[in-house]
Amino acid sequence: MTRILLVTLAVVALALWLRSRQTVRSAAAQADPSRIGSPEADRQTLHALRDAGADLTKPTEVNFYLYFPTEAAATAAAAQAWSSSLPTRVVPGAMDSGWLCLASGTLVPTDEAIRAASTRLQAVAAEHGGEYDGWEAAVER
Repeated sequence: MTRILLVTLAVVALALWLRSRQTVRSAAAQADPSRIGSPEADRQTLHALRDAGADLTKPTEVNFYLYFPTEAAATAAAAQAWSSSLPTRVVPGAMDSGWLCLASGTLVPTDEAIRAASTRLQAVAAEHGGEYDGWEAAVER
């Protein structure tokens, strides 16, 4: 019971924290979900960040989303995807939608950095039977 309560509180805290930050969600996720993770979608998101006033030469918080049908798959993917620049954590997905592996870190959102992370995380998601659902970043001015 205590574990369920702690997990629930952690999920609620994470949701509130993410909602409270000004972010620009992957343009592809809003317009055409079949394009999430493509180089063009990443470029569109970077352009949207710039249009929102972000200074793309400054480090900012970036979140990458990977969804899995089971906690075991999400945990295995999190272990594989973890890096010192993009640590991972696993939480239940929203509305009983499986499990989320969230890779979050602070980086300079260059096209090269985003493509490298996006490509690597797409491969991890596919290897563990999951789905890569794009990325978002805080608008750092």
